Amino acid sequence: MGLSCTIPSLAAETIVYKYDARGRLIEVKRTGVVNNNVQANYTYDKANNRKTVVVTGSSTPSAP
Repeated sequence: MGLSCTIPSLAAETIVYKYDARGRLIEVKRTGVVNNNVQANYTYDKANNRKTVVVTGSSTPSAP
């Protein structure tokens, strides 16, 4: 079972960090006005080196 940590930001957004059972960062998800729906997912090799980073979503704020 991994860990999840939610940190409210001063810029009207929420950042959620998720970790795997080994304590490695596997996901960062941003929601709110700034960087809305930007998500980064990380994978690791057998030696625990970060192997890939996939970033999805848009960092362009939507119109009011």
